[in-house]
Amino acid sequence: MKPTRSLLNPSLRLFVSLSLALCGAAGAPASAQVGSSIVLAPWQGTSPLELSGQTALYSTDADAPGGASVELGSYSFQGRVRPDLEDEKKLTFGFEFDRIELDTADPVLPERLTLGAAAVGLGLGRFDAAGFGWEWGATAGAGVASSDPFGDEDGSYGVGSLFAVTRPDPQSLLVVALDYDGNRTVFPDVPLPAITYTRFFSEDFSASVGVPFLGVKWTPGRWDLSAGIFLIQARARAAYALTEHVSLYAQYGSRTEAFHVDGTDEHRRLFYSVESVSAGAELDLVENLNLNASVGYAFNHAFESGFDARDLETVRDLDPGVFFGISLGLDF
Repeated sequence: MKPTRSLLNPSLRLFVSLSLALCGAAGAPASAQVGSSIVLAPWQGTSPLELSGQTALYSTDADAPGGASVELGSYSFQGRVRPDLEDEKKLTFGFEFDRIELDTADPVLPERLTLGAAAVGLGLGRFDAAGFGWEWGATAGAGVASSDPFGDEDGSYGVGSLFAVTRPDPQSLLVVALDYDGNRTVFPDVPLPAITYTRFFSEDFSASVGVPFLGVKWTPGRWDLSAGIFLIQARARAAYALTEHVSLYAQYGSRTEAFHVDGTDEHRRLFYSVESVSAGAELDLVENLNLNASVGYAFNHAFESGFDARDLETVRDLDPGVFFGISLGLDF
């Protein structure tokens, strides 16, 4: 992939696609849809709306007395709207929704956990600094993550970011940002700085280094290989295009999400985490519509409690086991 002159364009594909993929690992929602990615991510197609959804179904046992069975379903969708695709400021609205449904006799686990958030972002112009020309922008929004999203005041939170992009040379890209996410799994109470340098070594090989993101992407022939680490989440994926419309893939992913449980300490949250390996197929059904189906094995599956992921107490360990996933992507 060759970078072009514009800074907020598809030359950001490596940085954005990998970070979005990490957020979507193991069936998790693409939480980048309420961060700076709603402005920075390359727009797919010519429609003003991008929408996708995922489902993952697990059947397992918990370490509760008597080994209570747990039927767990994870359902999510996310998207973004850009009313005017020709708008230089790239005014964009992003949203996400995630629901974890639990069918179990275990009294420690809630019946459901819900996350919903929305944000707006736009580019704010250009400036010169450190010998480079930069483009900068901002996002702002709010969300709720709780066992009772309509009645739990402690489950609400804010999100926002400031970001700037420059090109140190024709084959590289530098992104700096200051990000706040009141439901972040690590340091939710403070804005975190971020910096990522991406080098485009060739049309099919790129790498990013920085904090809190590291990633690499290689697309030789029909292969699409990528790996990355974002905060406490990681993902590696290998896909092979059988035809123009059918791809097979295998991947590893980790996922951690946080929710407040109504009636508990406002400074403690319930964390759901899982790691998985999976394989599946992606099919372009018709123009602007694709279907992804997979089967996988989940492990290190648990519910934990604490302020953030640095210091958690186990609530319930879940047995490892097989899960099934399906997702749809739609642009119109």
